[in-house]
Amino acid sequence: MVRRPYDTYLYVDNFMFSRRTEKQQVINFLLQHNSLGSPPVLPIVGGSLVGKKTLVTHVWNDEKVCSYFSSVLYLNGANFTKIDTERCTSGRILVAVTLVSDVDDEDWKSFYRTVTSIRVESKVIIISRMESLTRYGTVKAIYLSKLQDEEYSYFFKTLAFGSAHTKDHPNLTLLIGEFIKLLGGSFVGAYSIANILRRDLSLQFWLCILNRYKNMTKANLSMFGEHLSVRVRIRYPVDFTNFLPAPAAPLLLMPPRTEAEAFERKLPKIRIGDLVVDPTLRPKGEFDLVTWESQIPPYTEFIYHVPSCAQRQPTTLRRKRDAYVCL
Repeated sequence: MVRRPYDTYLYVDNFMFSRRTEKQQVINFLLQHNSLGSPPVLPIVGGSLVGKKTLVTHVWNDEKVCSYFSSVLYLNGANFTKIDTERCTSGRILVAVTLVSDVDDEDWKSFYRTVTSIRVESKVIIISRMESLTRYGTVKAIYLSKLQDEEYSYFFKTLAFGSAHTKDHPNLTLLIGEFIKLLGGSFVGAYSIANILRRDLSLQFWLCILNRYKNMTKANLSMFGEHLSVRVRIRYPVDFTNFLPAPAAPLLLMPPRTEAEAFERKLPKIRIGDLVVDPTLRPKGEFDLVTWESQIPPYTEFIYHVPSCAQRQPTTLRRKRDAYVCL
């Protein structure tokens, strides 16, 4: 690990933190020569939001990989059998397919035949949470899991302090463990909270954010019967009201709108850090809330949709997907 705080902060944003081994494994797979014919298939499997897509993106940004392949095709479960072969007439093709559920063997055979027919030295990467899909791999699958506690602690500390030296803030360093207990290993949570903490390296500010986050975690556990980090990971509705200065209007975060919905109706967009520091920035009516945004291409954003709720009414905990009704 790079020990210089400022450099480390930059490297965390620009390189895959603690995934160097897995990244090199993927690069080795992609750069290994294979004869024309059936393309090799590498499954990358892991839980929600552990960095599977991010790993593939970082690999694709590698100079050797970019120069080796002429193009990359990103497919998903809805259209993975539909490949525009006219775009793949020359050079090596990398096909990255994201599958959120198991697929029929016949559908996979159809997809695989199409990739094989491209007649170039193509390769396939499967990105999924489904371990059953490793049956389609031609090489050993790569499994991604959460960071170890020590790694996650270093990761969060690096983000939270940025260019500052931790030794200059011993009291703040002691609070890192409290935040880590609440975050439950969440990458998105670490980025979101750390970006807020980095704005003000005072003990009073950090204690204020810690207490708000504790209250918000307790409120969601009481309402939904699930830990906040779990609901964020599986993109269920969460209540962020207690994270704002009291008194605050209800802040219900719903899963992101579809691309079609976002394109059809563009809503105001605000960053969670800006809203926490200054609640008056909250737009009237519904809006999109950015809880994390990547600092490197393709500049991915983690966005929640905030509906316009005159009042909120918790429903039965047995229906966690629809835990609120906006009236």
